[in-house]
Order: sequence, then structure tokens, then C-alpha cells
Amino acid sequence: MFFDIMPKSRREDLFNYEKELSSLIEGIKRNRIIVIKGVRRVGKTSLMRVAFNSINMPKTWIDGRDALMTPFSTLVEMGCAEMVEQINIAEKVRKRIKSLSIKGLNLSLNYEISLKRLNSLLRKYKKEGVIFIDEVQLVKHADAFLSSVYDNYSNIKLVVSGSEVGILDKIIGSGDSPLAGRVVKLIEVKRLTKEKALSFLVQGFSQLNRSINFDELEDAVATFDGLIGWLTYYGYYRLEMSHEEAKKKVIELAKPILKSELLHFISSKKNKKAIMYALKAISLNYTKWTDIKSFIYSKGIKIGDSSLSSILRDLFNYGFVEKVEGRYLLADPLIKFTPIF
Repeated sequence: MFFDIMPKSRREDLFNYEKELSSLIEGIKRNRIIVIKGVRRVGKTSLMRVAFNSINMPKTWIDGRDALMTPFSTLVEMGCAEMVEQINIAEKVRKRIKSLSIKGLNLSLNYEISLKRLNSLLRKYKKEGVIFIDEVQLVKHADAFLSSVYDNYSNIKLVVSGSEVGILDKIIGSGDSPLAGRVVKLIEVKRLTKEKALSFLVQGFSQLNRSINFDELEDAVATFDGLIGWLTYYGYYRLEMSHEEAKKKVIELAKPILKSELLHFISSKKNKKAIMYALKAISLNYTKWTDIKSFIYSKGIKIGDSSLSSILRDLFNYGFVEKVEGRYLLADPLIKFTPIF
């Protein structure tokens, strides 16, 4: 069902991205590292989940958000243990009691399994395994981990995704990254076109035997700008409330999510007010560099050219703005509704 608000896990529930899915599944056969990138709420996790469930290989899933609370090494060890049992159920994972702090709790489980051990077993049974890492940019030293697996464990493959597009580019091998020079297959997931977004809504309501006024669907697409995540929520809520109520419900849902993402980004920056006014300017359709600078100046903040360029570059790198034909646009149109402005 298209309007299931959980990430999709079945091929039949995945809308539009059949080409990307085929490229991903084929890429796993041919490549050591596959990278999926795109802005937030564009459908990357669903694409990965469907691919994860479609391949018949030893595999494990790591959510990069978990690495904010649990040591990444622990997540990897647990994933390795899971894959070992998939290789041969007779291979039992030995456990050793050891004090470990996860999510503020004292736990005593530690998986005594390593990438080296996993790779050895994969070779023994003539298999290849895949580690999926969603939102890899949240993992500290992710580039070092990826390059280590690439260089040392030939039977282990990696599929990673990221929403902070510029940061992801640095992780996967630009500049002085440990992955520089490695062969990386890149799959970019883009927002739906207006036509595809309308088709998604029409088909989604058709699945549930509902017919919705086409003008309302066009308004929803204009509001949520082809981001399938928000369109899915709109379809979900529209089933039980009016068009305007469903739009308002999605916007209210989005506000704290986007506020949290933006404040997390801004918290480590020096020019906090300038960053917020830059986003405000873009949300008001001041999309050219000079117009953004003039808007910030109109708020009583003097900012140098290099500082503004740095701010806009950071906003792009962290996935909050896009640059299209020399114009800066909000990556998510609902940013303009966030209460930080």
C-alpha cells in the first residue's frame, strides 16, 4: 500500500523507483560499495529496505541514528553475529560477558565476532555478505570504516545511504577521504516530478477505492513538492479528513521534525542568525546569492562575501538547500513553516 507511513519493505509497495531498485540489486552483484544519496524524505530508506528483502545473501541492517546512542563497533559486531548465523546455522556465535553502556543502561552482552571472522566464514562457504548502513553520515569516522572493509574484507559488501548530500560526497571519496580512489557505485534518488507525484496520489487512493478531487491533488503536490515522504502522510491523513485538514496535519507533523534537524545543524555554527535569515530569504523566494545577501543586510546583519558563501555551502552540504541553475532553493518546502523563523 502506497500510503503506509512506515518505510516500504515490499517491491509492490515501492512507487516509481523500479529503475533505481534494479540498479541497486544489480550493483550489489558487481560492486563492493554502493552509495544511495538524496535529500531527506525522498524515499532512500524504502528503496534500501526493498533491496535488502530482495537479495538472497547474508546481510545485516545498521541504522546510522543508532550510532548516536550505541558504539558503532558494537552495532557492527552484532551485525556480524547475525550474518554468521545466516551463513551456516551450525556456526554459533560465542558470547563473552563484558560491561557495556548502551542508551544509558548497563548491559552485559558482547558479541565476540569480528569482520575478519565473518569474512573468513564467507570465503569458507563461498558466499558474499552485505552490510546496509542507513544515514551513514551520522556514523563517526564512517569513511575509515568503509575503506577498511573495502581494502581488507573482500567478501563483504556495503550499501550506504545519506541525506546530507555534500557530507556524503566527502565520506565516499572526495579530497583526502580514506575512500579516495576506490570504485564506488552511486545511485541518486530524486524527488518525484509533478506528473509522477500526481500519479502516486491517484494510484494510492485508487488502491483504497477512493476518488479525490484532482484540484486538491495538484494543491498537495504544489505544497509538498514531490517529496514522497510528505505525500505519503498526506494520503494517509486525507483518508479520514478534508484536504485542508490533511495538509495542515502534515505541516504540523513536519514542524518539530524540521526544527530539530535545523537546530542540530545550527547549534555548532557561529553565524546562527545569518544562517536562519539565509534560509528565511530562500523561503521568501530570494534565491540568488546577491538577493540573499541583501535580505540578510536588511535585518541588520553585516556579512562578508566569503562568510555567506560558506553558509550557503554548508546548507547545501547538510541537505537543507539545493542549487539549481545558480539559484538556491529549499530542499524541503516545509522548512518555511518551522518555528525557528
